[in-house]
Amino acid sequence: MRPIGMSRRNILKSALSLIGISVATRYSPFIYSPVYAGSQESVNWAGISYIDGEHADLNHTRDALKITVPGSNQTKVNKALEDALSDLNWEEIGLSNLVMEGYATTRYGMIFALATEMIIKLDVREEYTDVILRLVGYNILFNNESKTIVSTFPVRGKYLQIYEGSKAVNITDLFLEMITGGNNASDSVASWYRENLSSRSFKLGEDKGWTWVVAPILHRDRVVADCAGIDTSVDKFKDMIGLAATAAFGDALNTPVSPFRLSRATEADMLEVGGDYEMSLKLPEPDYAIEIKLRGWQFDEEQITQHRKQIGLVVGVSIRFVEVNRREESGSFNFGEEFFNQRYRGIHKYLEMSNRDSASSRLSRVYILYEGLLEIAFRAIAEDSIRKQLLDGYVRETEFMQLSYTVMPDNKQSIDSQSRAVMKELSP
Repeated sequence: MRPIGMSRRNILKSALSLIGISVATRYSPFIYSPVYAGSQESVNWAGISYIDGEHADLNHTRDALKITVPGSNQTKVNKALEDALSDLNWEEIGLSNLVMEGYATTRYGMIFALATEMIIKLDVREEYTDVILRLVGYNILFNNESKTIVSTFPVRGKYLQIYEGSKAVNITDLFLEMITGGNNASDSVASWYRENLSSRSFKLGEDKGWTWVVAPILHRDRVVADCAGIDTSVDKFKDMIGLAATAAFGDALNTPVSPFRLSRATEADMLEVGGDYEMSLKLPEPDYAIEIKLRGWQFDEEQITQHRKQIGLVVGVSIRFVEVNRREESGSFNFGEEFFNQRYRGIHKYLEMSNRDSASSRLSRVYILYEGLLEIAFRAIAEDSIRKQLLDGYVRETEFMQLSYTVMPDNKQSIDSQSRAVMKELSP
């Protein structure tokens, strides 16, 4: 792959609208990829875009990229993602060269835009060290000929590690590994490219435009108090869930999803390309919205010993899909017909130690239970076997804990017909 003709000066807005940040943020730098200049691939790898400024939410990741220091880490990151793409046959997945007057020329450009880093849990104590991290970004594919965005797929890196004893943790290095896949980081951005990109429906984006978006997250009144009980705010938690839902939907259904970031504007220029001409790419308006409502959670406790409790954590969520008539000036949506509406419940039973578990432990458990519930709910739309398990109670159990997910009420005919309606809209 060879890089497109981008100038750093003209990429200042490239990631702003990717995560819905206002263009008031002064700049979003671009890590340009200078390699593969001689190839004639149908897709050019251009590099990595990231947000800077007060709304960045990328403090450790920017440090990991060592933006002000030329060389190693920037090259390492670009090479990791380029290597992950090296075995892809672009023709086979529907991305062919543009043929003009007998000559093949590159039709598409691709970048990875970092959006948000999340430290779900960082708990360092004498007895143990727990680390749970997430890194969210978007793979952006655009058509040089038509000057349109073909697709943006959410990409999520995951890191979960429990160490015995107190361990010095370098969060910056861990976020770098979550991009490159270093030190066996299996759920890295590079591994996502290697394992998932070839199965994505690029044709859907080319034919139908920007189809899906996760709408601003809703919540019942009780969720405000529920969030306070785990030492977070309702706005922060809804933001975490919106990002998780966007990635979960894209992964489960192999489909492009518009970037999510609360209800901040996404109408700004998405990418500017310098050189002999300028290409200004904007986010097309979505056809369909995924509306998620947090119904709250509850911790049921049973004291077993002086320092040990049996905990039953229960969370609830509603998911509905609706047509989008238009987006209002406020950023909210005017909805049309509803074609999917289901409620889900997740249960996590585990032992809690009074000398080691804390509010941050409970926050991480609530988040991970919701994340898993959304992943299973979206997979069930496409997979009949998962849907059946949800109706019966989808259970995963170990010696120390039990996870179960359920659709409520368990109306098989309803969820079957609604799932088919969703899959119909996902077809090219």
